[in-house]
Amino acid sequence: MPNADFWLKQGFDFESFRPREIATDQPVAHIRLDSALEFLLGDKLK
Repeated sequence: MPNADFWLKQGFDFESFRPREIATDQPVAHIRLDSALEFLLGDKLK
């Protein structure tokens, strides 16, 4: 395990994540989750 000093000076660069803003009067964009699930699970369901 690294010592405590490592965690203070480690240098990881984490990107900040912020969801896209959406208009309240517009539907949410389709992200093709059905295609992602087919790709990930398709062979398991056959």
